[in-house]
Amino acid sequence: MSTLKALPRSKIRGQAAEQIKVLIDSEQLIPGDRLPTESELAKTLGISRLSVREATRALEYLGIVEVKTGVGLTVGSQTADVDRLRHRVSSHAAGVELVNASGGLWRSVARFLSEISRERK
Repeated sequence: MSTLKALPRSKIRGQAAEQIKVLIDSEQLIPGDRLPTESELAKTLGISRLSVREATRALEYLGIVEVKTGVGLTVGSQTADVDRLRHRVSSHAAGVELVNASGGLWRSVARFLSEISRERK
C-alpha cells in the first residue's frame, strides 16, 4: 500500500493555469499571440493533455486565453487590460513600491477585472 495520495484534478488544473499565466507574463505576450500547443504544454508541464485542456478552458472563461479553431491557443484580450493597469500602476513611484511588495497583486487584479467583465455581460 502506498502512502502517497493522488493530487486532486482541480489542483493540477490550477497549477497548470498558473504556469500558463506565468508564461504569458514572462514572455510579454500580447493578445493574439500564439501559445504552445496542448501537447507541448502537457510535455513541458509533465501532465496529461486533459489537464492542460481543463486549465486552458478555465483561462478561456476568464478571457486570458482564447481557443481558436485551426489556430490553437492564443493570448486573450483580458490580458491587455491587466497589462494596461500594470503599466499605469508601475509608472507611479508608489505603484512601483506596491508592485515590489506584492507578487500576488496581479493575480488579484486579473480576478477583479474578470469579475467586472462577467458583470457587464
